[in-house]
Amino acid sequence: MAISEPYLTNTEADSILSVEQEPWINHTPAEKTEALEWAKLYMDSVYVFNGWSTTPDEVLLANALLANYNLTKNLFTGQDSDFNLTEKTVKAGPVTTTKKFDVHRKGAVIDLYPEITGLLTNVLSSVKIGKNYSGISR
Repeated sequence: MAISEPYLTNTEADSILSVEQEPWINHTPAEKTEALEWAKLYMDSVYVFNGWSTTPDEVLLANALLANYNLTKNLFTGQDSDFNLTEKTVKAGPVTTTKKFDVHRKGAVIDLYPEITGLLTNVLSSVKIGKNYSGISR
């Protein structure tokens, strides 16, 4: 079962990213499909698109680029696995708790992929960040 039907196929993404794009070329078709699905899910959770009858080229490119990013990091956190995470352990008597967190984020809501948001500006009606919406002027 698909996570989220991507805006484009592996073949279309291969064409957009070119045959030499890292890390895209080093992955199997199944891994590429899953990356495209996660990228589409990310896009649909962050961006509100204007209506269209044919998917705009900007959306296809964004789906491919985010899928390529997804092959090396978590799209939703922008983290390269545990890179840049700080670990804190607290012990109270016999109980020990360990948490990992990004000290640079400190609860701030940021656009993890401003280059993608910029690419999509002409096809967006708004950008969802958490529970807040930031409108885009036309």
